[in-house]
Amino acid sequence: MAQLRSLVADNPTQVERTRAIEELSAAKMAELKRTVELGQSGRSDEALALVRSDRGREVMAGLRATIGEMSDAERGILATRNREWETAATISAGITWGGSALLLLRVFGAAVLSGRDFSAQLRQTWLRRGESELAGRLQGAETPEAVGARVASFLGEYLEARVAAVYFAEAPGRLRRVGAFGLPRDVAAAGADEPGGLTREAYRSNRFIETRNVPEDFF
Repeated sequence: MAQLRSLVADNPTQVERTRAIEELSAAKMAELKRTVELGQSGRSDEALALVRSDRGREVMAGLRATIGEMSDAERGILATRNREWETAATISAGITWGGSALLLLRVFGAAVLSGRDFSAQLRQTWLRRGESELAGRLQGAETPEAVGARVASFLGEYLEARVAAVYFAEAPGRLRRVGAFGLPRDVAAAGADEPGGLTREAYRSNRFIETRNVPEDFF
């Protein structure tokens, strides 16, 4: 009974039923005790009359009814709590999956941004390293031809270019090739003055011109 009282302490209705069960139990035990005492004292007729009375039966009926009410109430509470738990579990699962999806999206977005930042940092590092190495290569070069040859050689290697040419604008509108890397023989033998084609156009328009998938013999 003490354990039962502690279990239902948060439910006033069940506390009242527990008190009723205690009172009915005490009444039943008193009735049984009185019956035993009458039998032991030789007053069997009185003991039998007490047993045959409806007093004990009524007490037991009250006990069974009260215990049944308690059991039904606890089952109802349990069912309600189970439904609440299932609802909470469903909501929690939705929040968890939704939060996980949002977290994945944020991680993906952060990874994309970090990847871009990392690529930009790598590019800047690559550029700075190239500038530093090129400056070292140019030390001691005093003529345009010496500078052009070293620049063409370095950029051909650093950019992994197939061919390279460096021109010097010694006068307005006049270009002279002062360095080359991997040029075909026929181009190299044609002379270093007055380039044409895209080289001339890039110089005149003062802008970069990039072309891809060019013919093998195109320079």
